Amino acid sequence: VVVVAARASGKATAHAYADVGAGALWVEVLEECLKAGLAPLSWTDYLYLTVGGTLSNAGISGQAFKHGPQISNVLQLQVVTGSGEIVTCSRTKTPDLFFAVLGGLGQFGIITRARILLQEAPPKVRWVRAFYDSFETFTKDQELLISMPEQVDYVEGFMVLNEHSIHSSSIAFPARIDFSPDFGSEGKKKVVELVSGKMSHMRPHIYSVGVSYFDFLNRVRMEEESLRSLGLWDVPHPWLNMFVPRHGIRQLKDLLMDTVLAGDFQGAILVYPLLTD
Repeated sequence: VVVVAARASGKATAHAYADVGAGALWVEVLEECLKAGLAPLSWTDYLYLTVGGTLSNAGISGQAFKHGPQISNVLQLQVVTGSGEIVTCSRTKTPDLFFAVLGGLGQFGIITRARILLQEAPPKVRWVRAFYDSFETFTKDQELLISMPEQVDYVEGFMVLNEHSIHSSSIAFPARIDFSPDFGSEGKKKVVELVSGKMSHMRPHIYSVGVSYFDFLNRVRMEEESLRSLGLWDVPHPWLNMFVPRHGIRQLKDLLMDTVLAGDFQGAILVYPLLTD
């Protein structure tokens, strides 16, 4: 991982980027970039995936509403084509190949290197959890939050069907995370109060902690270690991702409730709100 950052008055400019081999793990990219006070804009929840792997798919998580998926934050690629040619491509240089390979599932070439856009990384974040007893209210608040990109950086939701899905969807903050109870200025705390004041969650049930940026992004690793200790990480766990239009989200929820046996289901149902433009 090679991090390049032009700086003005001690701050990185918009031209900061990381040149990364496709076999590097995203957690390795994060660790190297944080040494320069920088980080990529968009992430997956699990960081122990390769750069080439997620860029061949999409790379979607809770930042996608604000920055787009990972494939929207790539400046340049090195690609091996089906004929064995090594090609460097970008939005302006061989753009057809560039856009075909990003999210192309390896059908148009194999990514061997990527230049990833970077931004200033916050040292800490405020991590807020709110609870709902109405799916309609939950989705309305998700729409509200993604309409506030200046105040909100990450939005993710969970559907809880039973006590098993509570554990698998990380409702509790990880016990071993490095909490920072004194995190944040009064201004940042007021932002949290302002945002939560506009939401319609169950009022007694909102919780927040201050954690390091690394610990927040790497939070699923702690769940992995817990599952490994129980011998459950390597068991088969089928996973389905789908894009659902706004007008169909309630029907999907009803379908899930009608077809998934709540007492038997032990998986996570994650809901990421996205913008269409």
